[in-house]
Amino acid sequence: MKKGNTHRMRTSPRNFKDLYVRLCHVTLLGCVCLLMLGLADSSVVKAQPPSLAPSIPGLPGRSDVAATGRVVSDNKLGSVLFYNYYVSDPLSATVNTRLSFTNANPSQDIAIHLFFVASDTCNVADFYLCLTKNQTTTVTTADLDPGVWGYIIAVAVDSRGLPTSFNYLGGESYIVAPTGHRFNLPALAAARLDGEASSPLNSDGTTASMFFNGLQYDYLPQSMMIDSFPSQISAVGSPLGDTRMYIYSPLPTLYPGASLFRGNLFFLVFDDAENGYSGQLPLSCYLTSDKHRITSVRTVPNLTSVVPPGRTGWARFFAVGSMEVISNPQGITKVLDGAPILSSHTSRLSSYTGGRNSRYLSAFIQGFSISLPATRPDCGPINLLPPQNPSSI
Repeated sequence: MKKGNTHRMRTSPRNFKDLYVRLCHVTLLGCVCLLMLGLADSSVVKAQPPSLAPSIPGLPGRSDVAATGRVVSDNKLGSVLFYNYYVSDPLSATVNTRLSFTNANPSQDIAIHLFFVASDTCNVADFYLCLTKNQTTTVTTADLDPGVWGYIIAVAVDSRGLPTSFNYLGGESYIVAPTGHRFNLPALAAARLDGEASSPLNSDGTTASMFFNGLQYDYLPQSMMIDSFPSQISAVGSPLGDTRMYIYSPLPTLYPGASLFRGNLFFLVFDDAENGYSGQLPLSCYLTSDKHRITSVRTVPNLTSVVPPGRTGWARFFAVGSMEVISNPQGITKVLDGAPILSSHTSRLSSYTGGRNSRYLSAFIQGFSISLPATRPDCGPINLLPPQNPSSI
């Protein structure tokens, strides 16, 4: 080869084609291998037992499930609504609750089975409300259930009275409490997850069950938190705070003979310097009215010393105890360790007042069921969705 000459590889369209085919084969093989490795790796993660799943230290339940939104929420529509607190007083011109119910479906009517659960006795009163497409309606508890306070469960049902898939329900409540607190609480929505179907009739022929197991309906919360609350005592230049809690564990059966949760709420209260203190409150059906104020949580030193005037604190809590629930449509029961809880809270500080649904920290992954009487509604459309394969916990 002479100096200055360069050796150039002679190519042709055929050479380019062969090279391209070889590169494609290598690339495709690499992609398949990477995909198989990714699937294998993801299967390992999915195969981990719940006990190895990410969680917040010291709290029961799955915090990763809660973080991904697979729990009831007040920021979506659903087939079941939970109104955490309502109250009215026939002797007061102001203490009352204004409830709203909305059907966001543009083409389908729906029947809603409403259950009003009294907080002191856990007695249940029910009636049907039917909404046409795109309809919203408002009622007051002074008209519907005067002189009672507690919580409400609203269930979308088909024309046989069976819980059905209808993820178009929303609602909220405006509350004037006996303590002077005024606040708005959106309803918590549980979405139906098993497709266009209704729940089957239980083996007793008169009831049906909803399973909050992440397969049929969203999970319920297991542990919750109050993001921040002010000091509950005053001093010069520091106004008095008044924080109230409305906490309950839902009844597993919405008809006579319900098995109540009996146990305690375990609290971890933190001041604004990261110091933690524990305390407890008894819980049966609903936190009793004499325990609504956050200072009812017994800590050492007491909570007014933990959060002195001008300072703030926060709290997280969960239920400790057991509860028996129906685990499948055949009526087999199961004893749960702990219980799901739902909570709202409100605070008043000087001219500031407001409330919100408490934030959930972890999901109750044991699953939970709520059973209701399957009675035919006296209104609404004829909508007979096929029963889905029976769910269970």
